[in-house]
Amino acid sequence: MNNIDWIFFDVGGVIINESAFNNARRQLILESAQIYNPNLTFQDVFNLHQKASSIIGNLAENMLSLIVPGDKFKDAKQDLLKREKGLPNYFEVKNIRPEIKEVLPILSQKYKLGIIANQHAYIKTVLEQAGILQYFDHNEVSLDYGFKKPDPQLYQAVFNSTGADPKKSVMIDDNIERGLVQAKNFGMTTIWYKLPEYGDRKSEAVDYTITNLKDLLNIVK
Repeated sequence: MNNIDWIFFDVGGVIINESAFNNARRQLILESAQIYNPNLTFQDVFNLHQKASSIIGNLAENMLSLIVPGDKFKDAKQDLLKREKGLPNYFEVKNIRPEIKEVLPILSQKYKLGIIANQHAYIKTVLEQAGILQYFDHNEVSLDYGFKKPDPQLYQAVFNSTGADPKKSVMIDDNIERGLVQAKNFGMTTIWYKLPEYGDRKSEAVDYTITNLKDLLNIVK
């Protein structure tokens, strides 16, 4: 891969393994939605992931809005917010993919590294505790900018603050609709971190596919 200056990473799903958290959250979405539609199943909620990811806003609320009648959504949302207070914390060092500690030092010798992620600012503390924050030339997240993927304003804000040329930048994300579609629209090179639960997919928004962060070393040489 030639003519690349910047490599941007998503956090949840790519740097941090959040699969258990996502399944726990989907279960809570199901429970809130079943109040209004008892026949819904966990698979019904899981199948909403792709469509809900294309909508700007909170992913869980987007999913809920797609299966709860409009006039009931406000109450369902409040019910979900109460349930989410019991979610396990996945923002922990133990959930960071161990191979990232091998990959970042190598990549940082040749490229500038950054983050484009829908996260709270305290994720930086976790990355620092893991000893990897130092490798990122850009570590601002969605909360810092006031925009969330897939809003193109987040990408533009990152380009403005870093001076990165999107056509000379790479985006790595586990969510095609939420992270890679807009990246491709800006002209970025896109790498899909394929999680087992999402199976095989084909998308014009994906240039490369990896299943382990070490695979990056074979792509971004």
